[in-house]
Amino acid sequence: MTKDTKIPIWLDCDPGHDDTIALLFSLFHPNIKLLGVSTVFGNSSIRNTTYNALSILTSFNHLNIPVFQGNDKPIDSKKHNETAPAIHGENGLEGYKLTYPKNKIQNETIEEFYQYLNNIIDEYEDEISIVAIGPLTNISQFFLQYPDSRYKIKFISIMGGGIDIWNFKGKGEFNLWNDPKAANLIFQDDILKNRTILSPLNLTHTLILTKEIQKQIYDISKDLTNEFRKLIHDLMIFFAETYKERQGFSKGPPVHDPIAVYLLLNEYNLLKFVDQSFKYEYLNLNVSEEQNENEGQILYEKDSEGVKVVFNVNVEQFWDILLSVIDIGDLYIHGN
Repeated sequence: MTKDTKIPIWLDCDPGHDDTIALLFSLFHPNIKLLGVSTVFGNSSIRNTTYNALSILTSFNHLNIPVFQGNDKPIDSKKHNETAPAIHGENGLEGYKLTYPKNKIQNETIEEFYQYLNNIIDEYEDEISIVAIGPLTNISQFFLQYPDSRYKIKFISIMGGGIDIWNFKGKGEFNLWNDPKAANLIFQDDILKNRTILSPLNLTHTLILTKEIQKQIYDISKDLTNEFRKLIHDLMIFFAETYKERQGFSKGPPVHDPIAVYLLLNEYNLLKFVDQSFKYEYLNLNVSEEQNENEGQILYEKDSEGVKVVFNVNVEQFWDILLSVIDIGDLYIHGN
């Protein structure tokens, strides 16, 4: 692939502060072509996550990106799901007064969403990848209804889970805990599992948004103060404060979700990692569905045909690229 290649992706998300950064990365990286966005319950209610996605796309001047509202609860009707107001606020994106959306969702039913995604996968067969950064309900249910699409995608890049580390309800991680059955439908599928890339907490907890990096995003002394940068800055300040208070991250919050997009640059041979820090293993993954303290825990064993679980990247390179994407977004919106 050449430097002009664009990776076609579909982004399934639950915005969410770090989802917003993943959305930014998907919109403005020169090698990413965002084909559509779907929303799922998670960081907040489906009503809020959908509104947030529409608002962010409005703020980022991308009203042409189709948005589809997905599932509002887990696959298992008996499964209790939770939102994350302690981290993301009651509306899922507190810290900045959101712009009223100028766009609207494209579907009235879940089936209309799935039909559209199936058509997009047919159009970009063997090229398209799905990025899933919330509970996996939408994506797992889609493949149940359209199983032939499993053969037509290139990758599913997921942010979720942890290998022997956790951050929610005992031994869980928020995304997978909210629908462990959905995760297993992907991780245990013979076609999907070796097309799946997982970014667990082991990796995302290294991607700390320090005060030094924040100053490269928004800095009055350097005139980095326009509304685009203020939106990112204000959201990340709120995120930093809640992560410090609730999770004990004193140097800054881990910005989980954009790594799931970033890793595709490597998989499509569009990014050469600068050193030997890229570490991963192929693992057979099974997520505990027991409704006790083990719910959401990943059980694993080595498996050459399993999920590619990434444990480490060059953090400096990650931030350098993300900051350059923010610069591109700034130029696109403000023409500076």
